[in-house]
Amino acid sequence: RNELNRLRSGVDLLVYEQSSADAARIWGPATASVVFLDAGQTVAETLANINAWLPVVRPGCILCGHDAYAAGVPELLKQRLGDVRLGPGSLWAYAVPVCNANGEKTPQPASVEV
Repeated sequence: RNELNRLRSGVDLLVYEQSSADAARIWGPATASVVFLDAGQTVAETLANINAWLPVVRPGCILCGHDAYAAGVPELLKQRLGDVRLGPGSLWAYAVPVCNANGEKTPQPASVEV
């Protein structure tokens, strides 16, 4: 079941009551500005969520989540994403790189703070 909720700030929020991977398939490639993952605390679950949602996040935008300090997850985040920021409250954030026409990563204009 999908619900469209209106937050006080006036931002539309889509809530999907289904698996993370199934929800990610609803979105097209590079269509989301921010994705926050908070499902699963194991290395396998975290990797599956990252692999499902990373293609959905637009270049220059943010993939982030919770449970950064669960067993094995910090190492996974560094290995899979590289320049990931780990923060307080077990939060993590990753700025999806912008690539030029040659596929080379270009510098990010702003840092990601967690």
